[in-house]
Amino acid sequence: MVISSAELKTGQTYKVYLGGSCTSKSADGVYTAGSYTKGQEAGSFTISGVVTEVTQSGASTNNTKGPGQEPGKN
Repeated sequence: MVISSAELKTGQTYKVYLGGSCTSKSADGVYTAGSYTKGQEAGSFTISGVVTEVTQSGASTNNTKGPGQEPGKN
């Protein structure tokens, strides 16, 4: 999953929920209004930089290289 938003802040911790319900209708898979009832908490992560990768175990890394490139290598 990829999440991109100007609202995400470095150093801030965010929680991920699975399931739940929303009272609004979807427009192209995006809910723009209404309320959300939380589902089961799947984990949390902290933004560590412009590009933050989060593993399934919740560890985060700051990888500024492009896809397919190892951090610290050209």
